[in-house]
Amino acid sequence: MDELGEGSRDVRNTYLSGELRASFGHIGSSMSDLDIIFVTVVCTHTSILTASTFNQSRSSTPTMPSHEQKPVQVAEASSLKASGGQTGGMIRQNAFVDVADNICGLRMIAKPHSSSDVHHHGDQNTIIFAHSGVGIVVSEGGNKRVTLHPGDFAFIPAYAEHQEVNESDEDIVWSIVRSGGSPCTVNIDGWGKS
Repeated sequence: MDELGEGSRDVRNTYLSGELRASFGHIGSSMSDLDIIFVTVVCTHTSILTASTFNQSRSSTPTMPSHEQKPVQVAEASSLKASGGQTGGMIRQNAFVDVADNICGLRMIAKPHSSSDVHHHGDQNTIIFAHSGVGIVVSEGGNKRVTLHPGDFAFIPAYAEHQEVNESDEDIVWSIVRSGGSPCTVNIDGWGKS
């Protein structure tokens, strides 16, 4: 580098600690900590950009990727009907199925004092969000019980055998998201029989 501007320092190949960054305060009030971090990264790659160039690039308008813009879809609660992979004791209602290759969503209702069959969801990971009621997910061969209260989330890995249980006097309602375009449910005859 030929000559640095007044008050500038050559910081190539230098890691700047918080104390060192603070000592750069005399460069000018237009420089921020973000600018200093950027300069450090740029200098470790032996390229030179000025703070004004960086500020211009930060203020440029982001561009949208060039894919087809698809419309937002809504599945109204009143339109959901029992469908898709069912397991005893539970009512599963498809909300979004076959609208994307890698995700689907449904609602599950468990009536009071009911339990599902032991089952898994094949190669699909599952996320549960508990809307109402207190429900239980049984797993690990029937040895582990996890209680879900309204507002709780649960993650069920692909092929994990489990069972949903409602021991209460009210319905439980869960939203379920799976990592496939259409929900997969594999009912089995008991723990470890898949």
